[in-house]
Amino acid sequence: MGESISSNKLLLLVIAMATMTNVCAQGSPDGYNIKHNYGDSLKKSILFFEGQRSGKLPSSQRLKWRKDSALHDGDDVGVNLVGGYYDAGDNVKFNFPMAFSTTMLAWSVIEFSKLMGTELKYALEAVRWGSDYLLKCTTNANLIHVQVGDPYEDHKCWERPEDMDTPRTTYTIRKDLPGSEVAAEMAAAMAATSIVYKNIDPVYSAKLLKRAIMVFEFADKHRGSYSDSLKEWVCPFYCDYSGYQDELIWAAAWLHRASGKRFYWNYVMTNNHYLGRISESRVNKSNSPFSTSGTSELGLNKTPCSPFSKFREAEPGSAGSHKSGGYGKFGVREPNGLYSGGGIFAEFGWDAKFAGINIFFSKMLMKGEEYYVDPFRSNANKFVCSILPESPSRSVEYSPGGLLFKPGGSNMQHSTALSFLFLIYARYLKHGSDIIHCGNNVSATSSRLIELARNQVDYILGSNPMKMSYMVGYGQKYPQRIHHRGSSLPSIDQHPNRSLQ
Repeated sequence: MGESISSNKLLLLVIAMATMTNVCAQGSPDGYNIKHNYGDSLKKSILFFEGQRSGKLPSSQRLKWRKDSALHDGDDVGVNLVGGYYDAGDNVKFNFPMAFSTTMLAWSVIEFSKLMGTELKYALEAVRWGSDYLLKCTTNANLIHVQVGDPYEDHKCWERPEDMDTPRTTYTIRKDLPGSEVAAEMAAAMAATSIVYKNIDPVYSAKLLKRAIMVFEFADKHRGSYSDSLKEWVCPFYCDYSGYQDELIWAAAWLHRASGKRFYWNYVMTNNHYLGRISESRVNKSNSPFSTSGTSELGLNKTPCSPFSKFREAEPGSAGSHKSGGYGKFGVREPNGLYSGGGIFAEFGWDAKFAGINIFFSKMLMKGEEYYVDPFRSNANKFVCSILPESPSRSVEYSPGGLLFKPGGSNMQHSTALSFLFLIYARYLKHGSDIIHCGNNVSATSSRLIELARNQVDYILGSNPMKMSYMVGYGQKYPQRIHHRGSSLPSIDQHPNRSLQ
């Protein structure tokens, strides 16, 4: 399995937009002297989502080599689950990363729509393609469909989605088989999309918000992890390692912004201290929760930790190749190394929303609503200081060429996701003319955050020692043989006697 659809392409398009002052940038500040066409990278990033579409393709589909596929999804449970996005280069529809992708696409449009130009139309289509599918998955208040496709059978057979004959099994969470993290992320996605469409299609927006509220109530009332409920059908592919509490708070944050109801703000403040205590425990290495026995100060049951090298051996795109312990009273799975090496302030992605929550609420500073400031502002500043290369409290590494990286596979999702948050926070800092102080006379302004984000994008687009673009189709040199079923072989219709098992 490759990286989820939420990793490289989505966040790269946002960073490309946000750092764009004109169509072609000047030479990179890192000395590679390569001019990058951010407009072209933006177009290709959005186009990527059309290549991931499942279901009946619209007439506006630009990638003509993709055709209709998986038109009977949901038949096994009597529900129309046609649509959505395939994950990475596979033919499974995993709602956890898909919902996060939709949330981030919506956030991208909310923040940067004025910079999208003619691509805004396609960005809106990409958002709605995801939210339409999430609506189909949540028609019943007592159950939610969270995955379509048997991942094991899918991974055994390399075939285009148009030609696949592997089982399209539907996986569902219920009251007795909860999945708070995936349900909450789906609620966040629909709430965020409701903001995008509020002035474009008010009826659709209202429908999304109403459904998001219903799904959030399900996630909160029936607490538990889908990793425990669905077990091997979601692990190790998109197993939840950070716990479901961050998704519940993340969803409440988006519902607060979408609805304006103080109820969701109160929910965040009532539960946010759990995240703070978890962060402190994980950052404090003298009281690390990664020991092999006993309990942490949070009262969480511990299980033996696996060697971190195992994560390097795991299939790309997965959080790891094996499971670890259960959940404590805060809804946090005891980690087995995934978040080691710097604490949780620097974590943001489909599984961990900690840094995103702090940056998200920091926007309220722009409105002068001081009751939003603590603890989010201080945690957002800690996040920045944990990423800055020159910071004494840096918790990530940088390659000799300047790429931010973390141990494990699918690294681009880290550099792009964290850079996206840098850009968001830079806008907020610029509004307030604030400076972040990291100690040892190291400080950061909004311009420094933008510079770091731009450097990450430029590296990915080709300003690196290999002078190779890591965006397929961009530049003169880029990866040629990628893990992507839909684009890597001809259709069976054209070659009926050829199949790769």
